[in-house]
Amino acid sequence: MTKVTFQIEKDRESVAKKGVDCFIAAVQKTIDQRGTCRVVVPTGGSPKRFYEILTEQHRSTLDWSQVEWITLDELFGISLFHPATFYSYLRINLFEPLNISGESICAINSEALSPDDECSRFATLCKNADIALLGVGVDGHIGMNFPPCDPNSTVHLLTMPENGLPSTMQVEKDVPVRGITMGMKDILSAQMIILLADGKSKAAAIEMIQSGDVTDRWPVTYLNTHENTLCIVAEDCLDR
Repeated sequence: MTKVTFQIEKDRESVAKKGVDCFIAAVQKTIDQRGTCRVVVPTGGSPKRFYEILTEQHRSTLDWSQVEWITLDELFGISLFHPATFYSYLRINLFEPLNISGESICAINSEALSPDDECSRFATLCKNADIALLGVGVDGHIGMNFPPCDPNSTVHLLTMPENGLPSTMQVEKDVPVRGITMGMKDILSAQMIILLADGKSKAAAIEMIQSGDVTDRWPVTYLNTHENTLCIVAEDCLDR
């Protein structure tokens, strides 16, 4: 049986709204307790509406200068300001609308001279976040932790599979695209995890979490080992 708490919502819009409500409450509680809050943020389709609601309706709800934002993953070897980077996605959809300063953003350096050194640098910064906001891939991947996935992985460099590349990325034939991601161990070190999911394509991944199983073939099932995970999912995720 799963240890994950599920909140079932009608559709994508309801998932995003509930996600924002839960996120705001968790951030405020952490700030009240510690004066600051460290948050891991993803890219992708599921969080997009979440960011729209957050930035349109909650620009003044919290003192966002008290929040440190940690990017979950990034493409490597291209300019951080390339339109295909995950940083560019977050800058457009989250950081700029909330007037987040660069000092509050802990991002992966996509142009670092040494990927190994960058992995080591980022690994010291991303552990033990207060909240990790996540989406999930159709194959159950979290961040760039694609199956099969080591639950003890930390920040690492990988060659991106074709299904992991953003649609805005123009790739030459036979030219590999690399990425750096938080590992599952880093993600699971967060005090609270909020996962957002909608769409029939995510049904298999959600079913695997609900089963309570833990398997490297479905990285999202490692959430079953976490003590404080909330999955907010649309009804169509349950339609197999």
